[in-house]
Amino acid sequence: EALEMFSSLAKLGRSQHNYAEEGHAYDSVGALFESLRMHAKAITYFEHTLLCANHSGVERLALKAYGHLGLSHLMLSREAETAGKDTVGVEELLMAIRMFEHQFTLAQKLGDPSGQAHCCYNLGTCWMESILRRPNRPQSELELEFHRSSSMFERAVDMSEKEIHLSLQHLAVACKRELAKIKLMHGKPDEAVLLLQEYLSLQISVARSFCATCGQACGEDDKMFRC
Repeated sequence: EALEMFSSLAKLGRSQHNYAEEGHAYDSVGALFESLRMHAKAITYFEHTLLCANHSGVERLALKAYGHLGLSHLMLSREAETAGKDTVGVEELLMAIRMFEHQFTLAQKLGDPSGQAHCCYNLGTCWMESILRRPNRPQSELELEFHRSSSMFERAVDMSEKEIHLSLQHLAVACKRELAKIKLMHGKPDEAVLLLQEYLSLQISVARSFCATCGQACGEDDKMFRC
């Protein structure tokens, strides 16, 4: 029923040459397929969303489409790796990186610090997965990806600490954890331990601001939603 409703909204938007409304409807359809783990199908609709965003000139819609495309390609790459399709997995991972890079550029243009911080976290995650999946490469390539992953997580932390929104504080906590992993992978256990200590300290400081089960924020700037 939800699929039929959103499809009807997309057709209505198209018939009225309202590309923004059509794009929002396609985005909802894509999100529906993504929730069902039908990543390839979701990508098709997110690509339609991006086309509509470009036609309508609604950059916020394009920002959302790039983010959703990045996440869907990332999920598809993980599925391919689990199925033993390593080449496809790497291709999808690189596509995810491209989508997140486009999203980051657009978030910068729109002056969206929250969007930039989340893009950095996703890019850091992608570069870290690239290291884990393809370890038998020249050391110079691996060093470059270690640097890219670390710098993205560090940038996300910097941006998150400048904002007071609780969700970004939660992102900063997650970045510290991922940075500790990167340092350990890179053969720097002392730095990893220090980052892990910072992670635990931050985790404790925000513990009362988030539901421990679902991770949703509560506080003055967020109404708590029970999971």
